[in-house]
Amino acid sequence: MTGRGRPRRRLAAAAMVGAIAGCAVDEGAEVAAYRDVLERGLDQDARAPSVHGPLTVVDTMRLVNARYEPLSIGGEDYLQSLIEVRRAAAAFLPVVSLSPSYRWEENTGGDDSPAALDTAVGADIDLNPVADMARVRQRRAAAGQTRALLLDLQDTVLLDAARAHYEVLRAERAVRVLESSLQLQRERVADARGRLEVGVVRPLDASLVESQAAQTAVDLIAAQNAVATGRSLLGFLTAEPLGGVELVDELGAPAAAPGPLPELWALAEARRQDVLAAEQRIVGARRAVESAYGEYFPRVSLGVQAFLQRDSEPTDLDIAGVISLSLPLFSAGLIEADVRTALSQLRQAKLDEALTRRAARRDVEIAGDNLRYSAERESQLRVQERVAQEALNLAEAAFQVGLGTNLERVEAQDRLLSTQLQLVNAEFDRKIAHLDLLRTTGRLHELLGLERASAGPATGAGEGG
Repeated sequence: MTGRGRPRRRLAAAAMVGAIAGCAVDEGAEVAAYRDVLERGLDQDARAPSVHGPLTVVDTMRLVNARYEPLSIGGEDYLQSLIEVRRAAAAFLPVVSLSPSYRWEENTGGDDSPAALDTAVGADIDLNPVADMARVRQRRAAAGQTRALLLDLQDTVLLDAARAHYEVLRAERAVRVLESSLQLQRERVADARGRLEVGVVRPLDASLVESQAAQTAVDLIAAQNAVATGRSLLGFLTAEPLGGVELVDELGAPAAAPGPLPELWALAEARRQDVLAAEQRIVGARRAVESAYGEYFPRVSLGVQAFLQRDSEPTDLDIAGVISLSLPLFSAGLIEADVRTALSQLRQAKLDEALTRRAARRDVEIAGDNLRYSAERESQLRVQERVAQEALNLAEAAFQVGLGTNLERVEAQDRLLSTQLQLVNAEFDRKIAHLDLLRTTGRLHELLGLERASAGPATGAGEGG
């Protein structure tokens, strides 16, 4: 027995070492599993753009994609859903254990019985083939849903980053408009005070000019505060201080939606991640129903033991096994309750999917209307700015020759400044509306060069039956 026991002991030691080594987890590979989803299609430089040069809106979006923690938190949810797929599939794999036992007996009336050391490797499987297979498919669909929700979150975060970028640019443009206007108005204040001293204008005229300059200074302070607030928000999103970094705008925006509304609806329903997540939820709910019904099928248990060493009687026993089959006859209504719950959740998933599709259509329609409205508004404001500038020039000329009043000149200046600020807002509203339309049709990621691979086996592709 000694000669036969040595190879078995070495086999047992090797099994223990292999089991311990199998517990090692490569956390870098774990993180890469979801970072690859979030950064697919980007080269290394694009995944982490430099913050030392001018930042375009695409650079800002890429920075947020790389550094904003909620995306990684959502990625960990996706990773956990993949782990649940493996956990469900593990029901079809044996649980292998090494079970050494040492037994001795003491006889108080005579000689002691010899001690016995038994070392066995056991493999056990306990599964319901129908219910457990449906549960694996359910977990795959859940992983597909979680992946789609992660990408939907990415789209939302990218749009928020673009909005923050443009809000800073909007505020900085307003600052430049107000600074230019304030400089001109302060020159007029100095001119009005000089004219007042020599009695050419009335005190009321000088007061109106000073009041207008003071109001413009207040608006300038508000715009400067908006710049500081916007840059602080960008620093929060990108995890990078951007106080002194130049922000630029390189994106053009169309004046209308690119295509008829039905085509945009179809595009949104095919590519929007929230719609895809709702579809995967239905798939998962169907598999949950199959799993619940599967509990009515027999459960199979199989256990096998192979002895690496056996000193107890019978000493010549090498392998022992048992197989059992259990069929539920009375479950106190538990299986029925599981089936009813699963059917209810399936109905919920179908209702949610219908609502999500309708919401997607609404979003596309609103985004298209906003783009068209902002483009038309911008066009009319450009006309209004040109007319307001001409009116100010005429009022200024009339005032200089004594044919106009100071009030007319002040009102003309107010109209021009108001129009210029509205035009700034309209320009950036059109750009944001364009990005929003890309988001609602599921194409915003293309602006960054990102790719969206179709769902693979682990995410439940092909589980829509």
